[in-house]
Amino acid sequence: MKILAKKSLAVLLAVMLASTLFVTAFAVTENSEEITWFDMDIDYKTNEVFIIYFVVEGYSVLNEDAFACSIFDSNDNLVDGDIIAVNDFNIARHGYARMIRLDIFINDQLAERFDADGVLVSSPTGSTAYSLSAGGPIILPGIDCILITPVCPHTLHARPMITPENVKIKIIAKDLLHDVITTVDGQSFITVPAMGSIEITKSKYSAKFVRFRKEDYYTRFWKKIINWSIN
Repeated sequence: MKILAKKSLAVLLAVMLASTLFVTAFAVTENSEEITWFDMDIDYKTNEVFIIYFVVEGYSVLNEDAFACSIFDSNDNLVDGDIIAVNDFNIARHGYARMIRLDIFINDQLAERFDADGVLVSSPTGSTAYSLSAGGPIILPGIDCILITPVCPHTLHARPMITPENVKIKIIAKDLLHDVITTVDGQSFITVPAMGSIEITKSKYSAKFVRFRKEDYYTRFWKKIINWSIN
């Protein structure tokens, strides 16, 4: 998804292969009047799923903003940049099930400090992904914001925060001995050097999702949330 977000002409039809995915237009097991034919192939070496669809009926396109991440070392030298995510960035310790101390800056002002397993920076689309499991709120499509969700914080005061989407979020992982990783949309990760920092801003790219005209977000949402709770 983060790759397709860079291709301005790409339109994504999200399909539910797992039990609960909120951005999906329909599930593989569902019959859809708008979809007349589809084929699916799985690469068992890489576990990648390739799906081809033909859509013949009318649909709308929902634009979802993507976010960009840059990684810096302890001397503020750029390590990696222009890393795109549509759902979320997850900052956590690499290889050790121990807490890390995190300083959260918004527009270069210290906004929060806590010890935790990690922190998630999510888009409204990503608010129903990992962040939801970590106790974050559900943000409706079309709301321009960024969600910051602590993951298992060892404090009573650390709570999810919602910021405007045009801010710069800087996260410093204060660990002298161990590297930290930033996982991008749950698919790949980048190593952050010890005492390095992560900067996240709104990207110039966006993802375009197919939405069928007869679809109602709230009906779809409640069906999925009820199914998730039962299963």
